[in-house]
Amino acid sequence: MASISNAITTPFLLKAVICLGIPDILGRESPLHYNQIAAKINPSDPNPDVVRRILQSLVRNKIFCEDPSGFFSHNNLSSTLVSSKNIHAMVMLQTSQPMVASYSEIHKLALGGSHESAFEVANEGKSLYQYASHNLGFSKMFRAAISETSERFMVAATREARKAFEGIKGVIVDVGGGHGACVHKIVQDYPHLKGINFDLPDVVAAAPQYPGIEHVGGDMFKGVPSGDAIFMKAVLHNWNDKNCKRILQNCYKALPENGKLVVVEEVLDPAEERPVDMDILMLAAIGGKERSENEWNELLASEGFANISLSLTSSNDLQVVIEAYKCT
Repeated sequence: MASISNAITTPFLLKAVICLGIPDILGRESPLHYNQIAAKINPSDPNPDVVRRILQSLVRNKIFCEDPSGFFSHNNLSSTLVSSKNIHAMVMLQTSQPMVASYSEIHKLALGGSHESAFEVANEGKSLYQYASHNLGFSKMFRAAISETSERFMVAATREARKAFEGIKGVIVDVGGGHGACVHKIVQDYPHLKGINFDLPDVVAAAPQYPGIEHVGGDMFKGVPSGDAIFMKAVLHNWNDKNCKRILQNCYKALPENGKLVVVEEVLDPAEERPVDMDILMLAAIGGKERSENEWNELLASEGFANISLSLTSSNDLQVVIEAYKCT
C-alpha cells in the first residue's frame, strides 16, 4: 500500500523533467551524464544531485534509461515527452493546481449534491470550462491536452470510422468537430459527400477553409445541423448520461428516417488500465464517463437509435467505432 500511495510522485516528476526541458535535451544529444544534463539546464548554478535523483526515480518506473556510469538516454516511453510530440500536454494539465485539487475532493461526489465533477467542488463551483474561460494559462494547457487526445482519436476516425460512411449520400455533420480536419479527411475519401463542421462559434471562427466543408457555430445542447449522417469523435465521454441524452436527442431530430450515427469512443473494460484511468479523469475534471459496451447500447437505444454495432479498432486504447440508425 505504501508503494501505491507513493506513486503520486511519478506524475510530478514527469512535470519536473518537462519544465526542466530534459526530454528535449536528451532528444538532441543522448546519452548524457547527469552532470552534463544539469549543466545544460542551469550552466551558472547546476544541481546534478537533484537531476540524478529525479531521473533515477523515473527509470525505476521504466521511463528513461540509465547505464551504470550515470549516463541517461531515452526509451520508447520517455521519448513521447519530447515537446515536438505534444504528449506532455496531458501531464501538465493533470499536475496543474486546479486538477490536483479536484482529485483531492473526488470522494465528495459520492456524498451527493449538485456538483457534476470534483473540479467544481474544488474550484468554487466553477466547471472546468468556466474556469478555463477566465484563466488564459489554464485554457491554453487544457486546449493543448484536448488537441493531444483528439490526435489519438483522429487515427481511428480517418482510418477506420470512415468505412462507416460507405453508402452514405448527401451531408455528413461532424458534431464537436473542432477545426474540421476530420470531416475534411472523410470528404476527401468520399468526394460525393458534403461536410458540416459543427462546434462552438469561437472554435469554428478559427477554423481553416476546406473544399466541400461548411463551418457552422452553435450549441449541441440546443440543436444540431441536419444531415444524412452524424459523426462524433471523443465527444460523448465528456458528459454524464443526462447530458449525453440531450445531445443524442438533437442528433436524432437532425437525421432523416434511417439516418446514420457514427461515434468513435473508448469502451470501458475493467481489465484494461487506460479506459478505467480515463474514466476517473472524466469524473474528476468534467463529470463525464467512459462506458462499457452494454452502457453504450443502452444509452443509444434510450434515445431511439437501433441496429447498434460496436467494432473494436486496431488501436491499443480500446477505441471503438459505434454505428447506429435512427429508428422511427
